[in-house]
Amino acid sequence: MANLRTNNLSGEGGRNAYRGSVFFNGEENSYLTLASGAIISGTGFGTGDFTVEFWINQGVNAGNYTNLVSLYASTNVKRFQVAFLSSTIQVYTHSGSWADTGYAPTAGVYEHIAFQRDYSGSTLKMYANGEEKWSVSNTRDYNEVFDYVYIGDHGTAYNNYQGYISNLRVLNGTALYTTNYFTPPTEKLTIIPNTVLLC
Repeated sequence: MANLRTNNLSGEGGRNAYRGSVFFNGEENSYLTLASGAIISGTGFGTGDFTVEFWINQGVNAGNYTNLVSLYASTNVKRFQVAFLSSTIQVYTHSGSWADTGYAPTAGVYEHIAFQRDYSGSTLKMYANGEEKWSVSNTRDYNEVFDYVYIGDHGTAYNNYQGYISNLRVLNGTALYTTNYFTPPTEKLTIIPNTVLLC
């Protein structure tokens, strides 16, 4: 399991985040990255369930595809990416193109965002603050290694994120949230079974 730790620019309090956050200033050199195979060795998510969740407190992100989280695979339908476009959250997955979730987080406020694939239910869903906001059919076999992981940037032509990210956790093999309305975590996230990345 990959575990990125930092006492970050906003300190342990993290501007009201749970036990700290990382501030990304929107500049080219403001991001975190992991090398090929660092979070899941050998393959990606395969045909299993997965959960990608984090707290976000965004600044100004109105540019063209401002990257939040990128699990990048060489084949475009095997990657998983989350970004902003025109202030709404976009996801790039399984179809080889970006999909607009239609959800625009409030700037200056921490919000809990979770993406979750339930393979048996053939769905990929996005939750904001414990409420389902977007859903699409998804049974993609993510059977390709994630060449790299970027947080706050994509490493190519996309824009860099401005704002805070706190408690980013990736689970491989678990669809953590079982209802379409749930209470978001109220304390720092921890390592639980199937955790492959915790920031």
